[in-house]
Amino acid sequence: MRRVSLILCAVAALAVPAAAAARVSVSGAAKAPLVHAALGVQAPRQCAAVYISSVDKFWAAVFFKPARGWDSRCKAIKHKGWTALHHAHGAWHINQSGQSAACVAVHVPVKIRKDLQIPCYPLLP
Repeated sequence: MRRVSLILCAVAALAVPAAAAARVSVSGAAKAPLVHAALGVQAPRQCAAVYISSVDKFWAAVFFKPARGWDSRCKAIKHKGWTALHHAHGAWHINQSGQSAACVAVHVPVKIRKDLQIPCYPLLP
């Protein structure tokens, strides 16, 4: 019985760091400023999935991903990939954008890029 308890504690200890280092989804009206910074003022927030980094709250990623039923309303948006945003001087600013896994993300720190699951790989780590 004691051995089972020890194993359960070890498994729980391993699971906690993984859960603590996961991007945080942004929804509702809170995601509008990030969507507008990444995709333009005219872009409805329903055209994107938005995440804040759990590693550093001053970093975010906006992924073009229309909500169910919004495909036709999101067609006008030219950017069809991802955008890394950095919050500085009281506003969100585009740090880098990309459209494929073949891009090179050199402007986004490695920990942030992994946390936000930005699908790009640096030339150097």
